Amino acid sequence: MNHERWAAQDWRRAKELLQRGYSINAVATLMGRPPKQVSEKLRWENTSVEKREARRIKINARRHATGEYKSTPRPDGPATGPRADPGLFEERDRRLAAPRTIGQILMGDPPVGFSALDRKRQGIQEANWIDKRTAQLQRKPTLAGVV
Repeated sequence: MNHERWAAQDWRRAKELLQRGYSINAVATLMGRPPKQVSEKLRWENTSVEKREARRIKINARRHATGEYKSTPRPDGPATGPRADPGLFEERDRRLAAPRTIGQILMGDPPVGFSALDRKRQGIQEANWIDKRTAQLQRKPTLAGVV
């Protein structure tokens, strides 16, 4: 069932059509809603305020009992968890502050000193990983030798 909320102007129009003598099916067709939704909205609007409030209390009590609205209180203090190394922030700030050429900006090239080639020249060892796509394209050894 479509549980879309009724806009105030839609409900006013539906009430006006019902007062003119249109059937619930006709109003539902004109409003683009299922007939059951129109009849339930009409029933709800004709319910007394006390009964509406009692129903809301009953529904909310069930939701709290089942844990549907369960919330966990937040600790008063700051979050305790793993903290990032301050050196990482310094490196990030240095990288962002590095001057960049128009070519680097337009083409997305890394700043000077941060490309793979620059890191290789500095002697920084990159993690060894296998590019699966290029590994699939390489020749595979067989029993008869390299194919």
